[in-house]
Amino acid sequence: MKTKKLLFSITKKDFDIQPFKSSGPGGQNKNKTMSAIRIYHRPSETHSIATRSRQQKDNLKEAFITLINKDKFKSWLKIKVAKVQGNKTVDEIVEELMKPENLIILYGKDIDKYDKYK
Repeated sequence: MKTKKLLFSITKKDFDIQPFKSSGPGGQNKNKTMSAIRIYHRPSETHSIATRSRQQKDNLKEAFITLINKDKFKSWLKIKVAKVQGNKTVDEIVEELMKPENLIILYGKDIDKYDKYK
């Protein structure tokens, strides 16, 4: 059985959490208390807002779930994991593939002669 290894951690310090007053249906409590939540994850530059519930705790949970399911956050997470594991980044892979020894430049009729593209 494989053991799991902690690659890195994301803490509350990585987020800006801002409560604010919500509006709309939900009664006086929702409109007068700081129940809505806005979350910003600085490293990935991803944000999320939750205003559905009248309870701040419920909105906080919903905002975090929404944030971690966003494509921008998922992309940042994949890149972060790759860096921690020592894998190459996309830029490094492209740079390696674009080296002159890895390129074949064909013009016009030469393309038909090259078997790899047929």
